[in-house]
Amino acid sequence: MSERTKKYLKDFKSKLSYTFLLSGGVSLIVLVIFALCGLFFFLTKDYGYSDLLSILILAIFLSAVVGLLSPFIYSYLANYVTLGSKDKELVSLKSLFKTSSFGFRPPYKGLLSSFINLLFAILCFLLLSTVFRSLFYSIFVSFDSSMQQVMNEVANLLSSNDLDGAINLLSANEDMFYLPEMLSTYVSLVIVLFFYLKSLLVNILKFCIILSFTKFYKRPFNQLFKITYKEHRKELNKGFYTYAWPIFVSFFVVFTATFMGLFFGFNLSHINSFGFLIFISLASIVFGFIVSLIFYPLLFNYYGDISKVFSLYLRTTLANALKARAESEIERMKFTEENRDELENMINTANEEQERIKKEFDDINEKVDEHIFYKTDEEKNDDKNDEENKDK
Repeated sequence: MSERTKKYLKDFKSKLSYTFLLSGGVSLIVLVIFALCGLFFFLTKDYGYSDLLSILILAIFLSAVVGLLSPFIYSYLANYVTLGSKDKELVSLKSLFKTSSFGFRPPYKGLLSSFINLLFAILCFLLLSTVFRSLFYSIFVSFDSSMQQVMNEVANLLSSNDLDGAINLLSANEDMFYLPEMLSTYVSLVIVLFFYLKSLLVNILKFCIILSFTKFYKRPFNQLFKITYKEHRKELNKGFYTYAWPIFVSFFVVFTATFMGLFFGFNLSHINSFGFLIFISLASIVFGFIVSLIFYPLLFNYYGDISKVFSLYLRTTLANALKARAESEIERMKFTEENRDELENMINTANEEQERIKKEFDDINEKVDEHIFYKTDEEKNDDKNDEENKDK
């Protein structure tokens, strides 16, 4: 275990009581919304509702949670950072809710790109669930003679244009379809949730660096962040997974345990199949999220250490883009002398910015090694010995 990891764990343990307080506050909001969703589900389960309405309920619930996610995660981060300052005593549930108001306003509003990622996740879930549903039904039909017989009878009824008869037959034998339906839903959710959770956790880094780029509108900043992270993905992902894996593991362990426990623990014959799967999916996501919140501070510490380095990466990307754009315009078009001077000034400004960034990188070179490339003390000593040998 590296010294850095030991430092993070020590800090995590020393602030554990506050971590439970802050994560509990965020969890309370999610639980209230989930309780309202669950109440609606149980009030309407006897009347039955379509799969489309079930998906609509899922979308409304997730939209409500996502709408509060960015402000409260920002508040969680801000209050956790405050624990390391002289204002530690000010951290409380009240400060969590008070600070969250900043997350509803620029420059923090919408930094997690939660809604667009949610829309993409729902579309991917619908696509994947369709694919896996066909796959699991094919597998089950191949090994279950009774299911195969029902499907043959359904096919015969459909060929006879007896749609009502086919629907009634499927309804009478719906119990045998619960398991493949559950497996297709579970597998689809695991895939979608992994990428959604990773996107959420990566975007939290924006909170740590946005104050250095307040002149940017949200969309250009998000594009700049995306390009910069992609350029340095290899070294950044190494640190990300080092400190984010407890979040992923805790989320998916609790998610799986809740999902399977609710599915096999309920009397499914009295509950609409797809609507019930939507409900246990929501419950599993909620409880997985609540437990994983406890481990967010490990990632907060890592982001705090690399925020200055990543800010320099962002500035480098921006300077390179401006310089390339100006040079391209000069080469591509004929400009008046006035316009040419303006573009050349832009290039000179970009060159000066690159020099300033290079100097800042040199000043924090040791931090770059420590926080990005993760050199151990032994590796640093080897580097020092190599340099001494070169000098000799």
